Amino acid sequence: MKNEKESKQLGGNIKAFRAKQGLSQEELAKKADISRTHLSDIETGRRNPTFGIIERIADVLGVRLDELVGEDVELDVNVTESLEKFAKQRDLPTKDVEMLANIKYRGKRPQTVNEWKTLYRFIKASLSEEE
Repeated sequence: MKNEKESKQLGGNIKAFRAKQGLSQEELAKKADISRTHLSDIETGRRNPTFGIIERIADVLGVRLDELVGEDVELDVNVTESLEKFAKQRDLPTKDVEMLANIKYRGKRPQTVNEWKTLYRFIKASLSEEE
């Protein structure tokens, strides 16, 4: 990070995404393979993380790097109105919205909020079983 203001912004964003997901500092730190003290220093802006650490934290939180560092986010995919509605209802991370937007089954995409909901539930359940 270039300056103290940017470091504090990044730290605040990490803390906000972490809290939104109900993760403790200890949980996030363990999943990102850093110490809790290191994460605390990053969240308070006392320490500048390396790019690799920022990348691991973003991955654990399920957010894009630009979201984490506070840049304007614009999706690289075509999000239908029904997907956008579903994503807002569920407050989905951008990575999940992008993943859903890229799915086609037999050349078709879900058309309703309920179809997106069903698909999302199925994917999440499948991923949980693999862990």
